[in-house]
Amino acid sequence: MKMYVLQVKYNKENQVKNRLEKMGFSAFNPTEEIIIRSNGKWKSQIKLIFPQYVFVECEMTSENYRRIKSVPKVLRFLGDENPEPLPADEREYIMILNNNGEIVRASEIEVSGDGTKKVVSGMLKKYEDKIIFINPRQRRAGIKLELCGKKHFLMLPVVEKNSV
Repeated sequence: MKMYVLQVKYNKENQVKNRLEKMGFSAFNPTEEIIIRSNGKWKSQIKLIFPQYVFVECEMTSENYRRIKSVPKVLRFLGDENPEPLPADEREYIMILNNNGEIVRASEIEVSGDGTKKVVSGMLKKYEDKIIFINPRQRRAGIKLELCGKKHFLMLPVVEKNSV
């Protein structure tokens, strides 16, 4: 099945996703936990990775097009009158970020006395061999993935074990 991108009204992403799922479509809006510093303290927040967008898998028929477009708060398909499916590599990228419907939580890392960084747990553990850098201070890690022959760079949240 192909994946299409819907632009939806701001802050209505979950409402649209839930409505599409009730209609029998597979819909996604990947979320991540980010760690931010506010008033001198670290706090976690859950945010959408792609605000104002919902991803939907379906066979693009005129009936499905009409049904999806009729969902309240859906503004348009990317590609508008002729919706274009995501290329295979981008679809795979969205599926990685969707994390089986779970929030992408900060992976735990350990930093040894000599500065060596080791992933202890979390989504990043699956991609240890793809890590380009880990920045504990900014609480981010960069990985490089090759999807369908194209290189993609992805930032993921990290947190030092026993902090926050």
